[in-house]
Amino acid sequence: MKSLKISIQTLTPLWTGGVDNTTDRLYETGIIGSLRWWYEAVVRGLEGDACDPTTKHKCEFKKKKYEIAIDQGKSEHEALHEAGLCDVCRIFGATGWRRRFDLRVIQDETEPAWRSDLRIPNLVTVHANVS
Repeated sequence: MKSLKISIQTLTPLWTGGVDNTTDRLYETGIIGSLRWWYEAVVRGLEGDACDPTTKHKCEFKKKKYEIAIDQGKSEHEALHEAGLCDVCRIFGATGWRRRFDLRVIQDETEPAWRSDLRIPNLVTVHANVS
């Protein structure tokens, strides 16, 4: 498994969820949700395949269909499509298919948005393991 270390410097206060609209810490799920939303926008903009989880159509990985497609000599990309995964769900996961990366916030130096010295951007260090 490869490991990729990314340091992110925010330009505006970062909010990833919390009780009463407060940011007591960074929520990995909030960051992943934001990444997925932007990835979906890019994929749709490039005329790729992205499911719409707000409708009845949601991706679900069907292992048997995947195995049949591979046995027929289809590429990994084609086999995953036939198994029921859109381009976005292949990366971010769906029912029966886990996401292909692990994201952990290992350094959280968030500050309240009401501080007067917010000219110094927040620094967040993130580890992403890609498989």
